[in-house]
Amino acid sequence: MSGNSTVEVLSSSSLRRSSNDMLLKPMTLLDAQTEKALSKLTIPKVLVLYTGGTIGMKVLRNAYEPVAHFLLSALRGMNIMHDTNFAEKMNEIDPEKSFLYLPLANEEWIAYYIKEYTPLLDSANMTYDNYIQIALDIKARQKEVYNLFSGFVILHGTDTMSYTAAALSFIFENLSKPVVLTGSQIPIFETRSDGRDNLIGSLLLAGQYRIPEVTLYFRNRLYRGNRVTKIDSEGLNAFYSHNFSTLAEFRTKVEVKWDLVFDRSSEGPFNVHTNLNRNVSLLRLFPGITYLTMRQFLEPPIQGIVLQTYGAGNLPTNRPDLIDELRKASDRGVLIVNCTQCAKGCVHYIYEGATALQKIGVCSGLDMTIEAALMKLSYILGKYSSDKKIMKMKMTENLRGEMSADSTKVACPKINLNWILNATNDETNEESVHFRQSLIPWLIATCAQTDDIATLHHIQQVQSGIKFNAVLPCGSLPLHICAKHDAIKCAELLLRISSNDNSFVNEPDQVGFTALFYAVLQLNDAMIELLIRYGAKLTATLKPSEIGMYLCNCVKNNQVDRLKAWHKAGANLDQADYDGRTPILLAVNYNSVDCIHYLLDNGSVDISWPDSRGMTPLQIAKQRGFDNIVQILSSYASN
Repeated sequence: MSGNSTVEVLSSSSLRRSSNDMLLKPMTLLDAQTEKALSKLTIPKVLVLYTGGTIGMKVLRNAYEPVAHFLLSALRGMNIMHDTNFAEKMNEIDPEKSFLYLPLANEEWIAYYIKEYTPLLDSANMTYDNYIQIALDIKARQKEVYNLFSGFVILHGTDTMSYTAAALSFIFENLSKPVVLTGSQIPIFETRSDGRDNLIGSLLLAGQYRIPEVTLYFRNRLYRGNRVTKIDSEGLNAFYSHNFSTLAEFRTKVEVKWDLVFDRSSEGPFNVHTNLNRNVSLLRLFPGITYLTMRQFLEPPIQGIVLQTYGAGNLPTNRPDLIDELRKASDRGVLIVNCTQCAKGCVHYIYEGATALQKIGVCSGLDMTIEAALMKLSYILGKYSSDKKIMKMKMTENLRGEMSADSTKVACPKINLNWILNATNDETNEESVHFRQSLIPWLIATCAQTDDIATLHHIQQVQSGIKFNAVLPCGSLPLHICAKHDAIKCAELLLRISSNDNSFVNEPDQVGFTALFYAVLQLNDAMIELLIRYGAKLTATLKPSEIGMYLCNCVKNNQVDRLKAWHKAGANLDQADYDGRTPILLAVNYNSVDCIHYLLDNGSVDISWPDSRGMTPLQIAKQRGFDNIVQILSSYASN
């Protein structure tokens, strides 16, 4: 199989034989009747791939055991999971009753179709073969499965779910639909189970929210799939993302952090890369490790290693024997990635013990999880095996949001810049002209990300009449990118050269957010002031109640800096949220003293506005025993 091959049909020779042989046999995802029903259903449709795990197990002989077809039959009998009355109404479209219908509020439903693997697997038995099969089943083994569904849910055991999520995030290229992994610590049919909420939440996310990433949903939180790890074998909060925020949280309302969504769907057609290199492994340093142990570990057929080092990427400085073994391995082509053993934090080449690794060609894993680093290594070795330089470059590049983006910023390349910019339509080689001109939006985006004002000036001078307010291939305007990356100089130039028509200053990007919104998120006062000077308004795309929601979120966490940013951007500090709660009410409830001071000092705040119980902020403070807040509010009222 070549390095860049993509398998469209799973044949007996395309995957390795393993103890999971039954799972590796091709299966028919959809029969003709089901496919016909899919094409007629107008409500959101979700494909659920049930691989196994605790979530669908049954109690047999006082133990949890997987039972074939038990999950589907049991779900049909749960009113919260399946609306039988609606299923009857859909009888003409779905006479075989192939689908389950999750009832939502306001006479809405999500249709979901469960495909169960045989045999059902404990996640400890999952292998690379299984990752590839799952990916191909979503891609399209039969017809255009990927196009027929709104999103996908993978039911999976929790033990290795983070490995599967990380692997799929790299296998899927240019993903444009949500893929959500979930499971549970207690079977879904137990009276006390986390499985129902996990499945319902995953179906909602896959059916109603365009988050084009591989994610993991557990206990009301949506995590990026390559940023999460299992932290608890018994607790219901079994997963955590130490170095990256959640993508969404289920509270009284679903709060999606759209600015964090890593969307690469515009970069090309959806694709599945199946050539994963299996000759990769983990090597964890420990005090007293011998060079012979390391040498044996690095011997062929090993081609890639995730080296788990101490602290910020360090190994002992008094062990030249270990360095020598790593250097020998690197020289013969073994790709080595340096990741910290710590649950939280990043590899920094600042100590002698870490810079020694950098000198011998070891890649920095930055803040990647061990699971993400291992699966990324397997993906890169499988795709770029012919060029070691490209492999090292890709290993330190943020491909799927697996590492902090700030660490991957690069300056706009100057090589052959004039060759790109001087393309003219009267040249004989039309293909060359088209290629060179197609690079200009990319150059503009790179300038906007890195605040490269010199290159942006050069583009302006050479390319007369170029529109800097045009939508880039990523779906954003250059101004959005400037606001995201604090590129104040480029933002000012973009606004100044388009001063005759600054209507684009309030244009939303592909997820509906404006440059001003991103400036607020970045807490960039200078950017906020610049955008407002050129006519930016929060209310251009945000409803007043939405602004109120963001303000209330700030005060709940006593984030006075974030509250100040919203205020500077023009937010009314007394704006109520969807539920009629004002920021001062929430600030008192959560004892957010710093925010209370700011609200009272900087806004026309109505402290007589009651909550849903009819209680004013002062009454709430007295009831809660917050004497210092009572004093603050009483003093404010008397003035």
